[in-house]
Amino acid sequence: LLLFNSCAKKVLMPHAEQNAREACEENFYSKFHMFVSEEEQKDLSKVKTLQECRSFLDKFMNIRDTDPTTPENEWEQMIEKRAADVENEALSSNSGSAGFFFSGNGGFNGDTSKVYMLHGLPDYMETLNNGRLYTDLMIWIYLDDRGNHKYRFLFYQRQGFGSFIILRPSFDITYSLQEINKNP
Repeated sequence: LLLFNSCAKKVLMPHAEQNAREACEENFYSKFHMFVSEEEQKDLSKVKTLQECRSFLDKFMNIRDTDPTTPENEWEQMIEKRAADVENEALSSNSGSAGFFFSGNGGFNGDTSKVYMLHGLPDYMETLNNGRLYTDLMIWIYLDDRGNHKYRFLFYQRQGFGSFIILRPSFDITYSLQEINKNP
């Protein structure tokens, strides 16, 4: 079963040449998928050659350039740095998240990586180790220019194991408490 699951990897670009698939799907999309719109994903699935891949990437990056009047693409530099931070486990030695590894939390597909790629390094982060009854929690807080909370993300480990995932509170508080309880 494990053998079949590893072979069943979804291919976004089924008709692409191998080098185009490596460049666009494996090297680009695997890291930056959270920025790709549905329309862009459709366009990407039609890419067949390395030249088409490069054209897609140029267009993708150029429309997001925060200051087209400069020779560099500031947005591209920002997300490339964030991707490097994820790959280099930049948070593993941070005082608020010591011992935290993106690779152990789903890599680029994990909730923590997606938040990091979208918002960057949090202004405040802390891991709360909760012992026997409740799972560990991790909070990330992003501040606005005036120092007020702009975004808050609370991550937890479902039943105390595995990756940190975003706690998505429901209207049923009992359900939310069961999600962070090690022995629901």
